[in-house]
Amino acid sequence: MYPSTLLDCMSEKTKNIGWPIANLVAYVLMVLIDSLANIIPFNGYTQAELSDAIPNYIVPAGYVFSIWGVIYVFMGIYAIYQILPANRNAAFQKAIGPWFIVGVIGNGTWIFLWHWKQIPLSLMGMLLLLVSLLAIYLRLNIGKSKAEVSWKERLATQVPFSIYLGWVTVATIASVAAVLVNAGVPGLDSAAITWTVFILLVVTLITELILWFRKDVVFALVVTWAVIGILVKQIEVIPIAVTSGIVLGAVVSSIAWVLLISRK
Repeated sequence: MYPSTLLDCMSEKTKNIGWPIANLVAYVLMVLIDSLANIIPFNGYTQAELSDAIPNYIVPAGYVFSIWGVIYVFMGIYAIYQILPANRNAAFQKAIGPWFIVGVIGNGTWIFLWHWKQIPLSLMGMLLLLVSLLAIYLRLNIGKSKAEVSWKERLATQVPFSIYLGWVTVATIASVAAVLVNAGVPGLDSAAITWTVFILLVVTLITELILWFRKDVVFALVVTWAVIGILVKQIEVIPIAVTSGIVLGAVVSSIAWVLLISRK
């Protein structure tokens, strides 16, 4: 009886540990690859140097990229939280499943291709990362399941992916712009400011929809951080500076509205 009970207990403790371990390993690899890419750096270029080599108006000021530190911290919180024994059978495990690993593969693919100046191909990695984060975001039902999720679980599983998706949404748009500039699309240079204004309006629409339907302030704050960086870098380009100011006014007002109604 006792050996059987002991085996049952051991079996229960090791049950459903596959994805948590895989996701923890994936997180460590993500941080390692991202860090080495700039420390070594890969192919002799940092990510900032490569971005500056393909100038476009949608790339924000350099300090904005410090958000990667925030992303690493919160994804680290997720990686540790999800492997705790008490959380191995939680609903979020099934929702995330392999998608986090898919995202790490996309991120790593983008980094290697970007550093070796395979700009069009690097976009495929970024899109894979974006799709994986969208899948996680929707499967976790972020912004729709507050009553069903504890504040600890929300902080450890939903906030990290809101931050990550917010940044990757902006990064994907910047990557598309970089691909077009690198390809020398005819007429793009003369219409660059107009296209940037259009892109900023699209970013605003996406953010407003997220706030309206998901009440996701975290996502909106990340976009706000990115747009402030664009404003700082392009302050002398009047159409972009004015549009950035309008975007910030609209998004910040919507954030205030969401926070106000959430207190009622």
